[in-house]
Amino acid sequence: MKILVLSDIHGNREALETVLSECEGEYQQIWCLGDIVGYGPDPNDCIEMLAGKDVVAVMGNHDLGAGRGEKWDLFSPVARTMIEWTAERLSGQSRHYLSKLPEIAYRDGYTLVHGSPAGPVWRYILDGHSAAEAFSLMDTPACLYGHTHVPALFSLSKRVLRYHQPRYGKRMRPPGQMWLANPGSCGIPRDGDGRAAFILLDTASGFLTFRRIAYPKNRTVEKLKRLGAPYQLIQLLESGI
Repeated sequence: MKILVLSDIHGNREALETVLSECEGEYQQIWCLGDIVGYGPDPNDCIEMLAGKDVVAVMGNHDLGAGRGEKWDLFSPVARTMIEWTAERLSGQSRHYLSKLPEIAYRDGYTLVHGSPAGPVWRYILDGHSAAEAFSLMDTPACLYGHTHVPALFSLSKRVLRYHQPRYGKRMRPPGQMWLANPGSCGIPRDGDGRAAFILLDTASGFLTFRRIAYPKNRTVEKLKRLGAPYQLIQLLESGI
């Protein structure tokens, strides 16, 4: 099956719309790795767009905070401000959708999680140490994760762990006996590249392609300015850092 892998949409309708439009016909199902909401100005719209498609989604920490009203004390001041804003504006249907998301999912030999198998909602995979921890707890040969907002690929073969820099647009089969892949953030990238990030995956062949695509970011920025969002968030969206 051909899969569109998304993570960290964060209520950014313009980014999600662009990715779905540009990839039309290239996928049969969407795997969403959490944080559909939080930060961005259009949480309900993003949930509705995904809910209307064939989607397998897991819960992110922002989904938990907004959908269930939990763990607000664990967020940074900027994130908490936008979690509160999002929670106040969620429709009943959207809140129900978020609150029912599972923390982890398994499909076709792949593990889907927001953070890490070591902590599905909150734990980060940031380096070799945290990747090794994740590998030790995986029940499948491959795991797709998000949370860091940075595209990444780790492989493990004969106890040798390697990090591989994603090469955009290049179709590849991940090396090693096991691997971990992060598509990066669709809505709020944090790697210096402001374009929406995602992965196209063919589960039958095991090939995947890291992709980036520009979207009308200025529209999202203007929405955030109109609603009085924190300056730090607007700066992050504009710079991608």
